[in-house]
Amino acid sequence: MTAVEKFFFKSDMFDVLILEPLEHIRGNTDLTYDGILHFFTPEGNSFADEVNQMLKELHNTIVPNAYHENEDILANNVIKRHKWNIYKENSRWKGNDYDELNLLAAAAGRIKSAFDHNTLHFDDMEKGHQKILADILSIILYHRF
Repeated sequence: MTAVEKFFFKSDMFDVLILEPLEHIRGNTDLTYDGILHFFTPEGNSFADEVNQMLKELHNTIVPNAYHENEDILANNVIKRHKWNIYKENSRWKGNDYDELNLLAAAAGRIKSAFDHNTLHFDDMEKGHQKILADILSIILYHRF
């Protein structure tokens, strides 16, 4: 089992924060984890296959030194390509949501930051950081649907 898989293993919040916002697309948000084969069991009307692939990619993603820069790249890309009304105020982006470019790097950076702060499980993250990571992962899954 990879460190990323362990980070989400037996999470009470994974389904609630990451998959339930997508239940209008696929109603089966209660994934079953196979502890022997170390993946979510593919089931009808679920995101199990996409989640398994995303976790592999997160594990293999090279974490940038400053993952917040990937979030800045996302925002600047959306400003240029889509003319969205987003802006940076102090160190925070405000306005509309932005697209998938660099989302894996941003998510991997947030997971590494959690590890760096001795938070070894998704459910134990500080709620604000947990929500941002969950939103990023939901967006990745939505874009892959």
